[in-house]
Amino acid sequence: MKNLFFIFLFLITIQVNDYGQTKSKFKVYIVYNFDDYVKGGNVAKSHLERELRMLGDVELIQKEEYLKSANVFALDIALVTNILEDKTIIGYVMFAVFTAKLNKSPDTYPVYLGSSWAKGNKDKWEFITSSIIAEFDQGILRNYRR
Repeated sequence: MKNLFFIFLFLITIQVNDYGQTKSKFKVYIVYNFDDYVKGGNVAKSHLERELRMLGDVELIQKEEYLKSANVFALDIALVTNILEDKTIIGYVMFAVFTAKLNKSPDTYPVYLGSSWAKGNKDKWEFITSSIIAEFDQGILRNYRR
């Protein structure tokens, strides 16, 4: 009976220790190659950042931290608006280039890791942004989680 108690105590200790550990976070800097005044630009930014945070192991960083850090990722995002002749917006195309900065030197060129694009109607922001982030997650981050 005494041995059973110690085995039980050992198993509880292992579970508590595993629960207390936090996953390592990937640091990601987003470069927006469009201005806030682009119709839908702020909505696109909000959806992209939310999608990245929802991954759970991604920390969004600012340019200053990106420049002085090593082993950080960058998403270079461009947004194109599909407009009719009467200036009615009918949809968007979003392009993303995924890179990594491997050392701390601000003069270092980032390493190209891949790219993605998605398009959708003007009310399909969740689809457009989740498609981009899913490609980043599955095509890039998944390789670093192993």
